Amino acid sequence: MKKYTSFIKKQLIYLTIINCFLIFLATFIPSSALALSLPSHQVVCKPQIDPAKPQYIVAYGSLMAKASRNSTISETQATPIWIDGFERGWFYRSSVYSHTAPMTYLGAIAQPNAHFNAILVRIGVSVKRGIENLDRRETNYCRQRVKRDRIKPWWGAVQLGEPDAQIWIYYVQKPQPPNVQYPIFQSYLDITLSGAIEIDPTSEFGQQFIQTTTYWSSFWVNDRPQPERAIETPIPRIQIDRILGTTAPTNRYILSRSKRRLSYF
Repeated sequence: MKKYTSFIKKQLIYLTIINCFLIFLATFIPSSALALSLPSHQVVCKPQIDPAKPQYIVAYGSLMAKASRNSTISETQATPIWIDGFERGWFYRSSVYSHTAPMTYLGAIAQPNAHFNAILVRIGVSVKRGIENLDRRETNYCRQRVKRDRIKPWWGAVQLGEPDAQIWIYYVQKPQPPNVQYPIFQSYLDITLSGAIEIDPTSEFGQQFIQTTTYWSSFWVNDRPQPERAIETPIPRIQIDRILGTTAPTNRYILSRSKRRLSYF
């Protein structure tokens, strides 16, 4: 019994010392110095912005839906565009610490000969806070500048941002395609395509989204009865199904969440 009591006392002393050391770090060591101890990609993965300049982001996934964007930032402008030099695909797997079920999200990577359609969004009031909110939302993505000559109007001669504007895109460092553990979820795709329909009710923008997105997979969950992802505005499911039926590959197999087996969607 005495040995056990002595062991407990030693453990409490060790914990007290560690706790005091952590308090010392938090109190006396500047946060900038602590940042230097982090892995380099965590420091430079999301560069500083110039808050004096207009800030734009390239929205190419769920951020294409206005309700999804407005849950994170305020905006003053949203313009359909083409972006050159990047590939969009199903190759970002959710973190094990994510609050959602394991799934594969859309991501972007640099690819010289690729392009895809997206929405150029101008961040509204308090651009610094807007970027910070986006960085928190896109925690495991990186953010990089996009040259203005990579951005083209989706139609017409639309003015795309001020000459001194900073344009950003969130990208994936290690692309990983969907698999049985990390499938595509229909509810996430529904949100994304609802944004495409908002910007172009004729569905052409949505069809081009399908055509310019890579790594479509047979691992695809129909979670509409119990959506894993949801927004407040109604989802135009009939129009979405029409886009998928006319543009996406036929005979898609879907992984049933309840039975964990492949079934037709």
